[in-house]
Amino acid sequence: MNKTIEVFWESFLKETKLKHVHLHDAWAFGDTALLADELALLTVKGIKTATSSAYIEYVLANEPLPHPSEQALEIILDGHENPVAVIQVTKVYVVPFADVTAEHAYKEGEADRSLKSWRKIHRQYWQRMFKDRGLVIEIDEMDVVCEEFEVIWYPQ
Repeated sequence: MNKTIEVFWESFLKETKLKHVHLHDAWAFGDTALLADELALLTVKGIKTATSSAYIEYVLANEPLPHPSEQALEIILDGHENPVAVIQVTKVYVVPFADVTAEHAYKEGEADRSLKSWRKIHRQYWQRMFKDRGLVIEIDEMDVVCEEFEVIWYPQ
């Protein structure tokens, strides 16, 4: 863990006085610094309360799916890997891309928050990501890991 994240986590623990929690992960949204900054800002504003990942990413990385936990908290980073908020994952479910709901798209908080824009943005994102990795994945038929979260703390 880098020093900036460590100091941020310690500040969080000191200010909230939470005892039985641990830092599960620190990560940024998206695949560019600009996108990470944009989505981190939506998160601290309370607009972005959900995210999604391609299920195949977990399979390829041999990683377990995220799961809700009151003890395992996560730090959202901006595009320069600076911590901006502590979140708690509250809900995780897997659905086919075509079955992602308008409610989930709205909770992701991007663009006009519609399902149509969610599909367009995420299709483009995953096409770019998979192409960069040399993978051919049929996005319209793949499974999506949908997560909902709440911001527990961010310095104001």
